[in-house]
Amino acid sequence: MANNTNKTKKLSKGRWTIVAVSLLVIAALFFVGQKYNWLRPEEAQSTGETIIINLSVTLDGSQTVYDETIAAEKGEALIEAMKDELGEQLVYSESEYGAYITSICGYAEDPDASKYWVYTVNGEQAATGVSEYVPEENDEIVFDLSVLTW
Repeated sequence: MANNTNKTKKLSKGRWTIVAVSLLVIAALFFVGQKYNWLRPEEAQSTGETIIINLSVTLDGSQTVYDETIAAEKGEALIEAMKDELGEQLVYSESEYGAYITSICGYAEDPDASKYWVYTVNGEQAATGVSEYVPEENDEIVFDLSVLTW
């Protein structure tokens, strides 16, 4: 009889261990998921406010092919404002690093010629990607398709 009681206690202790570990794993996954979402500004809650930004597209730093003052939602990532404004004129792919623009207004990057899209904000090269950058009121944003020399 004592042997059966010990087995029951061991089984109960083992089950509680499994339940506790399972709950810890679920909690960890939940918090990691929350952290990931907090780092993605394009998924942020809408404020309902709008800001005005100037969006330009140039070729080789000189030929302007698009230059418009646009309204963007305050707090949204630049890629979202561009999707809203340009629609199908904007071609990009998504990766774990965010959006990667390949074509704007029918002008596409050309890896064979080392031509890629780069963008500046208020005259300075952007330090983050278009999925991370959140425009501010009156930003001057210029996308330029030009030869990059490494």
